[in-house]
Amino acid sequence: MLGGLVAIIAIGAFRIGGLSEAFRISGEHGRLDFLNFDPNPFLRHTTLICVIGGIFNTTATFGCHQTSVQRYCSTSTLKSAVWTMLLNIPLLTLMVSLGWIAGAVVFANYAECDPVLTGHIKNKDAIVPYFVLRYFSGTPGLVGLFVASLVSASLSSVSSLLNSMAAVVWQDFFSQLSYFSKKDEQAQLNITKALGFTFGFMMIGLGFLVSNMSGLIQTTFTLVGAIQGPLLGVFLIALFVPWANKYGAVVGMLCGHALSIWITYGALNLTAKPPYLPLSDQNCANEPWFESAYGTNKTISGHFPGARYTYTPVSPVQPDIEWPDKLYTISYMYYGALSCCVTMVIGFVISTLTACLVNTKPDVKLLHPLVWRFVVTEDEKKEKSNYGIKPKLDGPRDEKCNCSSYTLSSEL
Repeated sequence: MLGGLVAIIAIGAFRIGGLSEAFRISGEHGRLDFLNFDPNPFLRHTTLICVIGGIFNTTATFGCHQTSVQRYCSTSTLKSAVWTMLLNIPLLTLMVSLGWIAGAVVFANYAECDPVLTGHIKNKDAIVPYFVLRYFSGTPGLVGLFVASLVSASLSSVSSLLNSMAAVVWQDFFSQLSYFSKKDEQAQLNITKALGFTFGFMMIGLGFLVSNMSGLIQTTFTLVGAIQGPLLGVFLIALFVPWANKYGAVVGMLCGHALSIWITYGALNLTAKPPYLPLSDQNCANEPWFESAYGTNKTISGHFPGARYTYTPVSPVQPDIEWPDKLYTISYMYYGALSCCVTMVIGFVISTLTACLVNTKPDVKLLHPLVWRFVVTEDEKKEKSNYGIKPKLDGPRDEKCNCSSYTLSSEL
C-alpha cells in the first residue's frame, strides 16, 4: 500500500510542478482548512470534529476490537503487546498522512477540470482509480503496483477480520452446544475454517452492494462508528465503574446500538445532501481528450467528449433542515462518540440501580489502575502486580500475554 501511495504522490506532483504547487492549489480551492475549530456538531468536517471523532474511533478499533485483541494476545509477553499497540500510532499517522498528501496531489491535478463535473466518473470515490488509469498506463508495471497495493491492504485486514469473526462465533455459540463441543480438535478446526469461508462469501456480496453507494469513506466511518461506539462504551464502564454489572452493560449497549442505528438509517435516507466544496471545469480545454475532439476550438461547453455520466449539482450551502431531521445531519465522525457516551451513561445508571442485585466483589484485575486505589484493601495493595498497584490476582502469575490466563468476571 505504501508503494501505491508514493507512486501517486510522485507522478501527480511531477505533473503539476511539485508538492508545494499541489498544496498551493489545494489551499486556494479551500481544501486545506486546518484551522477550523468550530464545535458545531452539524458541520460535516472541522479539525475539532475529526480529532474528537477520530479518538473514539481509533480507541475502539485498537483498544477493544476482536482483530486487534487477537494480535495482542499472539505476542509472547505483556511488554510486547504494549509495544505492538504503541507502534500503531506512528504507523497509522504515516499511512493517514500519505493518504492525505495523495488526495491533495490528485485534487491539484483536477482542480480546474474535475472528472466528476465533466461526467467522466460517476462519484468522487472513483477519482484516484481514474487518475491511475490516465497517468499510470504509459509506464509498464505502475498500474499493477496500484492494484497490488489495494489487494495487499485489503487482504491484510480482511484475513484477520475473517479469522476473528470465525473464532468469536465458534467460541460464543457453537462451542456452547454439546454436539459441536464433543467433536475432536480436527473437526472443530474444520468447522472454524468453514465459518471463515462463509463469512468471506458474505463479504464479497457486501462488496458488490457497497460499490453502488456514494461516499464510501463516509459510509465506512458511519457504520464502523455506529457499531464500535457501544462496544467501547461497555469496555469503559467495566474499566472505570467498580459496580458495573451485566444489567448495565446489556441495557447500555442495546440503547447505544438503537440510537446509532436510528441516526445512521435516518442519515442514509435523508434527501438533503451535505454541501460540497465547489468544482471547476474552466480549464478542460487544455486536456488532451478535449483537444483531440475539438481541436483549437476552446468555446465548447456543456457536453464533454468521453462523458459517461450526468453530473447532478450539489448546493455548496448547508441546507436548512428542521427538527427532528436535523439530528440526522450530525457529523458522521461523531456517531461512535455519541453512541459510546449514551452506552456509558445508561450503563452507569442501570448498574447503580441494580447494584443491590449483585453482591459480588468487583474483580480488581479488570479495573483501570486509577480505580484500584478506591476498591482494593491495604493487604491487596501489598501484593505484587505488573502495574505498580498491588491487587490480588486470582489467576496464575504469568508475564506472558495469555488471554486464557485469567477468567473474566462473570458479571460482564
